[in-house]
Amino acid sequence: MRTCDPAGVSTYSMVLGISHGEKLGSYWEIYGWKMAWQEKKDVRADAGLTYLVKPNLQLDFSGGIGISDISPDFFINLGFSWRIPE
Repeated sequence: MRTCDPAGVSTYSMVLGISHGEKLGSYWEIYGWKMAWQEKKDVRADAGLTYLVKPNLQLDFSGGIGISDISPDFFINLGFSWRIPE
C-alpha cells in the first residue's frame, strides 16, 4: 500500500502476521517512506512477537535492520498497546 499526505511524505508497508495460539503472535514486515524534500528512501525490515496479556493489553518486541543508506543499521523496539474500553 502506498499513500501520500499533503506534506509530501509517501509511505508503504507489507506485513505477514501469524497467530501461534490465543495469546502469542509473530510478524515479518518490510516498510519505508520517502519525504518529498529528500533524495533517498528510508527502507527497513523487521520481525517481532506479540503477547496478549489481557483482552485489552498487548506487549510486543521487535528488531530489524535498515536496508537503504539513510536507514539505521539495526534497531530494537519494545512496546505495549492498550485498548481503551468504550
